[in-house]
Amino acid sequence: MPLPALAQQHPLVLMYHHGPLLKGNVSVNLVWYGHFSPSQRFIVFDFRYSLVPQRLPLPSPSASSWWKTTEKYSPSAGVRPSSRPHGGPALSLTACAGEFGSGSYPGYPDKVLVDTITGGSYNANGANGRKFLLPAMWDPQFSVYEMLV
Repeated sequence: MPLPALAQQHPLVLMYHHGPLLKGNVSVNLVWYGHFSPSQRFIVFDFRYSLVPQRLPLPSPSASSWWKTTEKYSPSAGVRPSSRPHGGPALSLTACAGEFGSGSYPGYPDKVLVDTITGGSYNANGANGRKFLLPAMWDPQFSVYEMLV
């Protein structure tokens, strides 16, 4: 049985550094370094397409519902990520590194879903039947880690 008391949780403090925040339609270009097989590339493409709502909704929990938390990172929420280049909301994800399901802490994923065919762990459904294991995201509106499962 895990002992959560062994993993100390420190308060998370996100500071607004007065940097720009990308909003609206933003072009994203992928740059591939090294050799990637077509199947490896399709995983990345499917993940990217999983972040936006689909014509046919993805089964819950979905990668697009996970990504929706980034909409809360605006001046009205009183919190913005750092202004480092290419910062954007992705920096908030590092605040919850290693936490994937409710009851988890770094090094112990706790409640995640298990694919019945592959036996792999996941917590988000994606495009083209993909399944992803995504970290908890900091919710600045409620000051909690937002988990999908």
